[in-house]
This record gives sequence, structure tokens and C-alpha cells, in this order.
Amino acid sequence: MHFTKAFKEREDLITDLAEAGLKIPNHARALGFLTRVGYHRSGAYRYVFRELLPADQINAAMREYRAATYMAGASIDHVITLEEFDMKLARICLDGT
Repeated sequence: MHFTKAFKEREDLITDLAEAGLKIPNHARALGFLTRVGYHRSGAYRYVFRELLPADQINAAMREYRAATYMAGASIDHVITLEEFDMKLARICLDGT
């Protein structure tokens, strides 16, 4: 199997997120989050904070509705809070605790 993307360290991934407009107020917390959750799985939580594409740029066939950049004011803290809420909700639904 041939991979098309080069491996990136978590530090580089955090830099990429910051360059895309996601605020990283606490670098250590962001690093811990990516270590625990993973970059790709965190994408589900980051997705809602990405900017919406203008109507003329939406590609419904490819399911592209959001830009690669983040909304003004979006922070990794918002992403972490959303993931923590999701985990608590899943625990309540599955375990009843």
C-alpha cells in the first residue's frame, strides 16, 4: 500500500491547526488531547468549528460543505469540551452511570 501523506509529529499537527485558525491557548493541553484522542478522531469534534463554504463552493457529490479553516474565536478548548461531553453522554447511554 502506498501512502500519500507524510507522517507528522503531534507538535507539527498542532502547528497546522493553529495555522488554520484554531486557537491553541494551552499547548500542553492540546498535546495531551491529541495524544489521548488522536488527530483523525479529533477531526469529528473539530469539524463543527470549521468555516462554512459559500454556496457556490459547496460540492455535495464529494460532501464538501466546510472550509479547511476555522471560525473566528474557535479554540482547541472548545473541541476538548465537546469531546468530553460526548464521552460523558456515551457513558450515560451505555452504562447508565
